[in-house]
Amino acid sequence: MNVFRGSVLWSEPLVIFSAQIEAETSFPRTLAPFFKDRRVIVLFLIAWTAEIEHTADNLVKDAQFFKNLYPNHDYWFICNTPGEVANLSARGLKTFFANQNAFIDPNIYQIIPNVQKRFDAVYNAQLQSWKRHALCAKLDSVAFIYHGFDEGQEDYLAELRQSVPGAYFVNHSIRPKYDSLNKDEVVAVVNAARVGLCLSKYEGAMHASVEYMLCGLPVLTTPNMGGRDAFMDDRFTIQVDDNPEQVASGVKQLLENQTSPTDIRAITVAKQKVTIEKFQTFLNSILQQEGIRFNISDIWDRIYIDKLLGWHPIDSILPTLIQS
Repeated sequence: MNVFRGSVLWSEPLVIFSAQIEAETSFPRTLAPFFKDRRVIVLFLIAWTAEIEHTADNLVKDAQFFKNLYPNHDYWFICNTPGEVANLSARGLKTFFANQNAFIDPNIYQIIPNVQKRFDAVYNAQLQSWKRHALCAKLDSVAFIYHGFDEGQEDYLAELRQSVPGAYFVNHSIRPKYDSLNKDEVVAVVNAARVGLCLSKYEGAMHASVEYMLCGLPVLTTPNMGGRDAFMDDRFTIQVDDNPEQVASGVKQLLENQTSPTDIRAITVAKQKVTIEKFQTFLNSILQQEGIRFNISDIWDRIYIDKLLGWHPIDSILPTLIQS
């Protein structure tokens, strides 16, 4: 693939925040060949929970493969849970605990004042069965936002139209080809709902979980593994058993929640800030090990992008990195 997904945190040595190591857009699979002889420190996002043994084993396998190709490159895995830290550290990988949802930009995901609330709930998730949309079967109204659509999802869509009569399929309603929504459209739909839903059993940190709260929504979650609970707060989030009746009851309970949207957002931003400061201290320690004394917070506003994940065509980013 001719696109790198991530961000550049420091130029010399190169310190890179990268998409997950297994992704076609990760640093080792896109840019690394151009910097084989250069010192590079790569911090990897973890997209799926590394608390699962086979996921952790695959990360080790990928890390070993690329380390053999690029011995001058140093790899760190930025973990979403303490369990991931324990699982990967035990396998010899370098780890740091900083849940990636801290890097979601509050300037993008905001409360829209006086918006009309059209839906009791919203679920922003891939249109795949492991996301368990059917748990919404008892809801009167729920907006489904999803990431594109292809022919392989037709059967699942038809199934959901039958099993979740209160569903509003957002992409099919506003996108001619059912493509992914842009960020502004996502924010608008989330703001038009009263409760955010997180229903998968396993995944990664689930960006939508914090996007909901930054938009002022209380959140319902089911028991899960992956780290999406990291920024949730008992004052405006609840966990229910994974069945449609409990989901409907939980949404009803949250609809009666007295926490103001602005308080939900402020509490979430404050929690993000704690993790960001911890991550900045970690970056400072990495630079110090390279003989550089610097406080990365001094330039954070300049290097920060939403989720620390930008899409960079190789042809455009490569000349800048080579010259740095």
